[in-house]
Amino acid sequence: MTATEKNCDDVAVDSIFAVPSEIPDQANTAALLARILRTEPQEVLARFKSSRAFSWIARKVDNDTAARIRDLNLKGIYFQKESKRFYPKRELAAQALGFVGL
Repeated sequence: MTATEKNCDDVAVDSIFAVPSEIPDQANTAALLARILRTEPQEVLARFKSSRAFSWIARKVDNDTAARIRDLNLKGIYFQKESKRFYPKRELAAQALGFVGL
């Protein structure tokens, strides 16, 4: 077991994606999502417009954010579990252990 494996755990978190062709009112859906995600509705709407089949809305969100969006029960909005690294000691030894993103 490496030092990195001792100091971190993987946890399952939600990522949110859309199937834009299934969203009946894209502008309203974008506004609702943007309010929760603290972003501009135009940014979310642009993601809808980029593809009719699939677009990521938010990756690896916290449980509260995922629950708030799930409670909206929006048509065309889905959730995918992904692994996220959790470091119980936060930045302890980060310079020695390194960091890996997506």
